[in-house]
Amino acid sequence: MSRTAELSRSLEAYMSLPYRMEISWDENYWAVEFPELPHLAADADRWEDLPAAIEEAKRVYFTSMLEDGKPIPEPKPFHEQFSGKFVVRIPTGLHARLVETAEREGVSLNTLAVSALAQAVGTGGTRPLPPARAAGSSVARPRPSAR
Repeated sequence: MSRTAELSRSLEAYMSLPYRMEISWDENYWAVEFPELPHLAADADRWEDLPAAIEEAKRVYFTSMLEDGKPIPEPKPFHEQFSGKFVVRIPTGLHARLVETAEREGVSLNTLAVSALAQAVGTGGTRPLPPARAAGSSVARPRPSAR
C-alpha cells in the first residue's frame, strides 16, 4: 500500500472518531475547541457554516499530524471519564451554612451543591451535560449568550 493511501485511510479513521467539542458564541462568531486535540480550533460566522468549518479544521490538523509523524491523542470515552461522584472536604462552618440553606430552600444538600456547581461552571442547571456530537450530526442550535 502506498504512503498516500495509508495516510488517507488513517485520516478517515481519525475523522470518524468522537472527539469532544466545546462550542461557544464569541460576540461575532461561533468558536469550537477540541480539549483532547491541542491547538485545534474552528470558527464560523453563522451556525449553519460551523459543521463545514469543523470538518475542514479537523482534516487539516489530522493531515498535518500524520504527515509529520506526530502522535494524535485518542478521544476519551465520555462515560468512562466521569462517574458523577467525587469527594469534597470543606470547612465545618461552610458545611453548616450549606445544610441550613438547603433546609431553607426545601432541597437536599446534594441538589443544592449540584445546582451551585452547575451555575458556577455555566451550565445553568442540574441536567448532565451531553457528550459532544460529531460534525454533521443533528445538534440542537444553541442560543448566543446575552452578555
